[in-house]
Amino acid sequence: MTTGIDRVRVAADGGANCLYYLLQSTHSHLRDQAVGLDAIVCDLGSLRLPVKQYFTSLEKPTKVDHYPGQNLYDPDKAVSWVRSNYAPNIDIVILGGLSGRAGHGLRLVQYLFHPGPTCANGRVFFITSQNLLILLKPSHHQIRVQEGNRDMIKRDLGVIPIGKPSLITTKGLKQEKQLKITLGGKIIRNHVLPGVSTVEIETSNAVLFTSDIVNQDNR
Repeated sequence: MTTGIDRVRVAADGGANCLYYLLQSTHSHLRDQAVGLDAIVCDLGSLRLPVKQYFTSLEKPTKVDHYPGQNLYDPDKAVSWVRSNYAPNIDIVILGGLSGRAGHGLRLVQYLFHPGPTCANGRVFFITSQNLLILLKPSHHQIRVQEGNRDMIKRDLGVIPIGKPSLITTKGLKQEKQLKITLGGKIIRNHVLPGVSTVEIETSNAVLFTSDIVNQDNR
């Protein structure tokens, strides 16, 4: 979770367990690097004792903040904690997954809408092990898909309407078009043209941009 001034890394309850086992893996390139985990925000329902002991005994101990609340998902607590302790307009990058409980996965996607009608309250990005999801608000957007000779995201992307129908105009795709897309109707699934480093998308209403991300281990 970052802004131009501050950077804070927070694990939501059981997310700390996942990070711990990744760090303990003999295959992890993070094993000998600084963890840099600032806080674990949880109701203590999933955080395992060995994990808590590990993070709180580091040279820079991780703060464990007990945040009760049965009506909130764990990420709700983490997001609320960050905005309360740092800045209400902080940009947030959520690292998670869409597997497991359907309600949890849909809740994570819903965070993309939290900043409100403009980006003045901060932006939210959602990254899984395979995908990047960004909410595109009504405007003209330029999305960099390549930097130099390095692909940042894969060349297959989608634009999905969320809520109101939206008129979409694209540039830099194999099938450049102007298309009205609707929830339950047409969506855009397209490929980036070879040699194109920036894709342009103009939308009349909020839409969800999705793309596979490049796995650096399997390039």
